[in-house]
Amino acid sequence: MKRLTCVTASWGDRHSPDLPVVESITQDIGQSGGPGRTQEGSRRHTQRKLAFSVPYNRNHAPPVTRAPMPNLPARIFFRIARDIKGMFGVESYLKNEDRRVLEQIIFPYFLREDAYRDVLFVGCHWYTRGYNKRFEKKNYWTIEIDPSRGRYGAKQHIVDGLQNLSMHFKPGSLDLILCNGVFGWGLDARADVEKAFEAASDCLREGGVLVIGWDDIEERRPFFLAECQSLRALRPFVFPPLGTAEYMTDTPYRHTYTFYIKHEHQPNRPGSHPVLGKLSPVGDAE
Repeated sequence: MKRLTCVTASWGDRHSPDLPVVESITQDIGQSGGPGRTQEGSRRHTQRKLAFSVPYNRNHAPPVTRAPMPNLPARIFFRIARDIKGMFGVESYLKNEDRRVLEQIIFPYFLREDAYRDVLFVGCHWYTRGYNKRFEKKNYWTIEIDPSRGRYGAKQHIVDGLQNLSMHFKPGSLDLILCNGVFGWGLDARADVEKAFEAASDCLREGGVLVIGWDDIEERRPFFLAECQSLRALRPFVFPPLGTAEYMTDTPYRHTYTFYIKHEHQPNRPGSHPVLGKLSPVGDAE
């Protein structure tokens, strides 16, 4: 049953497809040196084990091993189980480290701060439906480009892409935009990314915050955020509970949260402030 629970937490997560990596590696390490392992197999095993032990180098990124998807009966069972829980008002959540940081550290800060009343969450799935209840005391909106996922969204839900946000909100009308697991997971083309974050910046009020959650691995990083011109209209925001403007979670897919703030009368001058995204140090926001 424990094994099934682990698979449940990982299956269907478009943000964290490689969640079972650590478990599969641990199991593989436990089998090293066992009967039937050839010398060549042991050498490859050792190289793989070391790849996850050395410090990260962007030019030699550690390999990401995908665990096999659950078979069809298991997927059907887990989906039915989620639906039954939902009928009784019990929501299902992903159980991984980056979601823990989001739900137990990032959310509570913005929930208790009265300054962040008008909130937009970008992207909906079964594991985000419970967020509607958490933000019920806020003016909470969701936006998702896939119409079939509208059932997971808020009562105030928009079917569209983030790049069209200006069609739905007036400039300066939002206090907080949470964009987690979208950049690199559908929002990939540079032109779309630029347009999306430009729209987000326009819709934020002065002092409003944009949080971007993204996977810092080659296959899920269209380009470095520091190369995004539209984000230069914002400043790094040192998020108080974490004490930094950019926080990498302890996950194999290197899920990272980057925080931006729209300052008053902030000129849009490229290079006028520290830019996040792994290309420059994080500076304290004034």
